[in-house]
Amino acid sequence: MAYQPKVICFACKFSWGFAVASAKLNKQNGSAIPLICSGKIDASHLTQAFNQGADGVLVLGCNEGDCHFMDGNLEFKKRTMLFREVLKAYGIEGSRIRYFFGLDADGSSIDQIIEDFTTDLKTMGPSIILKPQEAAKAWNI
Repeated sequence: MAYQPKVICFACKFSWGFAVASAKLNKQNGSAIPLICSGKIDASHLTQAFNQGADGVLVLGCNEGDCHFMDGNLEFKKRTMLFREVLKAYGIEGSRIRYFFGLDADGSSIDQIIEDFTTDLKTMGPSIILKPQEAAKAWNI
């Protein structure tokens, strides 16, 4: 069986509706999580997604400058740039986190966004982030 990356997708309900829940993601190896705003996502959410087996995290938010909560998406963008640097310091590709800001309440572009991200993740291969159980085994804890 060919490697199929696991993708966790956080989606703003104001710009992406709940269309993401029926997207291609759920037909593949992934999960969709609707949010009130992409700005509500912080490093702990991203870390938890990777610790639970995600090979990549996709965030769908409002257009830049058009966030329902003023600048939530821009705040997320800043935090993501910093978190990517932390990942790189551990030898993990920062591109395992991808965000897309736009408006697609009917979900017509979600399939292509997910397909492109999944293709890139297949090229990178499985995430090297050890899940807590694997880390305990590796360190004989």
